Amino acid sequence: MSKLQIKSIRFLGITSIAFGSCSFLINFIFLLGCFLNFFEHMVQYNNLPYFYTSFYIISSLNMFCYFTLIFCGIKFLRFETRFIGLFVSLLIFEISYPLIVFFASSHGWSIRNLNVSLSVAAPFAMAGLIIQYITLFPIWGIVLAILSERKTNQMQGQF
Repeated sequence: MSKLQIKSIRFLGITSIAFGSCSFLINFIFLLGCFLNFFEHMVQYNNLPYFYTSFYIISSLNMFCYFTLIFCGIKFLRFETRFIGLFVSLLIFEISYPLIVFFASSHGWSIRNLNVSLSVAAPFAMAGLIIQYITLFPIWGIVLAILSERKTNQMQGQF
């Protein structure tokens, strides 16, 4: 491995751990607020019967993404590049996931008030992803991971 590859994989590992940890912390704060009935007045006032169900499902998917991001970051710090496929798949999922939730909440479903509850719960449950979207991490993380893997495969093919 060249020095540039080592630096890029190490940088990818550090940023993955940092973004995963910060996103996890933000989501944990919103979950704690949910457990302490922070949203109770809003739910009762706006008649959102599926708010908590939507919030917990979206939050659990996000927590899974954050733990996977931290896991990949740790593996990249150990220079185990075999998890780049998992990492790229995760970032593609993080890009498409809010679009899927938006599509599901914008189209009327057969269950009354589900789309409204989903629309209200999604921003709170996805707040941890905002840090990644502001820095465009899902985009440049994919590019950096693919370039690092290609260079590594080219270097291994030369020997």
